Amino acid sequence: MQVSEKPDWLDQITYNEQGLIPVVTQDTATGDVLMLAWMNRTSILQTLNTGKATYWSRSRQALWIKGETSGHTQAFKELLLDCDGDSLLMLVEQTGVACHTGRANCFYKRLTLGSQTEAHEVVAEPKASYGQNAPALPSREVASHSAHDAGSADQVLEHLSSVIDERKSGDAGSSYVASLHHKGLDQMLKKVIEEAGEVLMAAKDAKHGLSSDMIVNETADLWFHTLVVLSRFDLTSLDVTQELARRFGTSGIDEKNSRAPAGAASNSQ
Repeated sequence: MQVSEKPDWLDQITYNEQGLIPVVTQDTATGDVLMLAWMNRTSILQTLNTGKATYWSRSRQALWIKGETSGHTQAFKELLLDCDGDSLLMLVEQTGVACHTGRANCFYKRLTLGSQTEAHEVVAEPKASYGQNAPALPSREVASHSAHDAGSADQVLEHLSSVIDERKSGDAGSSYVASLHHKGLDQMLKKVIEEAGEVLMAAKDAKHGLSSDMIVNETADLWFHTLVVLSRFDLTSLDVTQELARRFGTSGIDEKNSRAPAGAASNSQ
C-alpha cells in the first residue's frame, strides 16, 4: 500500500505534547502481545508505505525500523485506532523475537502479590543491545562521536569488558552473559565460531553488492562473544590491547615466527 498523500485521519489522531501516540504491537499469527512503543505521523506513514513496522525512538529522537540492526523484523499487516483516538494497535508478522532481551515478547515479568517471576526464557541473543534494561542504541555516527569523546575505542571495549564481568555471575534467566556462563565454555566457544561464520557470510554478501553494514554488525557480535570467553578466564580487552601494543614495530611475519609452535614446550619435556 502506497500513501501518496497524507490521509485525513492522520490529523484526527490524538497525539501527546511530543506528537506521539502509544502503539501496542500484536503478532497476527499467534495473537501474542509483543511490545509497547511509540509512533508519530511520519512513522505511521512510513509503516504504511514500506510495510515495515516503524516506530519513533524517544531515546534516539529518530525513526526506528524494527529489526533494522537485529534482524528481528516486523512485517506490517494492519493498524487499528482505539475508540478514544489516543492509542494504536498494530498487527504484524514477527520474524525472530520482539524483545531486546532475547525473549519472544517484552511482557515477560509475571507479577503476583508474593513475587515477580520470569514468564518467558531468553531464546535468542540480543542483537540491538547487550544486557537487561539497556537503552536503545544510538546511530553509528553518534556512537562514534561518543567513543571519540570518551578518549579512545579502547575505552569502549574496556567498559564492555567491565559490564560483562559484572553480569557473568548474575541471573541466567535475565542476563544473556550469565546464561552463557551458566551453559559453560563449550557453548561460549560455539557462539564464537558461529559469529565468525556470520562475519564470513556478511563479507561474501558485501562482495556481491549487498550492504557492508552487516560486516560491522556481525564483527561487533564476534568481538562481544570473544570478550565473554575472555571473561571466563578473568581476562579483559585490556590484556589483548596490551599484547597488540607489544607487537607494534615488529613485522607480522617476524612476530608469528617468534612464537613457539603449539605443543612445542610440552614435547620438549
